[in-house]
Amino acid sequence: MSPAALLGMRFLCAFAILAIAPYVFLDLQVQLGWLSSTANAASSIEASMLAWLLTCALVVAFAWWQPPGLPWRPVRARSVVIAYLPFVFAWIAVLLAYLFVAREWGLEVPAQRELRQLAAGTLPTASCWLVVLGVTVAAPVAEELVFRGYLQNALLGGVSPRVAIAISAVVFGAVHQLPYAVPVGLLGAFFGWLAVRHGSLWPAVIAHALHNTTTVVVTVLWPQSLDLLYPR
Repeated sequence: MSPAALLGMRFLCAFAILAIAPYVFLDLQVQLGWLSSTANAASSIEASMLAWLLTCALVVAFAWWQPPGLPWRPVRARSVVIAYLPFVFAWIAVLLAYLFVAREWGLEVPAQRELRQLAAGTLPTASCWLVVLGVTVAAPVAEELVFRGYLQNALLGGVSPRVAIAISAVVFGAVHQLPYAVPVGLLGAFFGWLAVRHGSLWPAVIAHALHNTTTVVVTVLWPQSLDLLYPR
């Protein structure tokens, strides 16, 4: 089996973990009596984030067993931040335009449930930390392993870097639900470009974590931002 085909198989396995394991862990919590079918929003989010954290841990364990196509080569965080800053301002402009067009066309793009709860300040402290950990640490590591470490590098075995980045970005956007596909796909393209440019997964993980952390901080410190972006 060629290296590209092997990475493709690893991607399918890791993606299956990412897609299926959260539901398995949620069902396990129900079976153990930790979560009831009538759980309130806070308990539901806490259970979902716990399932997500366990899923990401499984992905990391799988990557330790079956390494991705990119090494964890050290990189200066400053160079990633310098690249991210101009990108994020352009991305925000695209996001605003996208949300405006979506509203004009009657397409509902709701704010993510976890962000709404953080903005409302109604989550218990433990739940808040689970959300923060899942969004700012677990998701960047696990998702970059799957989409840049496995998928993008499998594609690089047969297509140009630009095409590989584009395809992995489209898949990355699509799995984050269709209403978010365009803005999330653009983020995926940026993360993919960083991975190719540096020949390492670290820049993509750092930029992904930086973006998610910024989103969480803005949401907590400026809750009204969600109503401005996603009016109800």
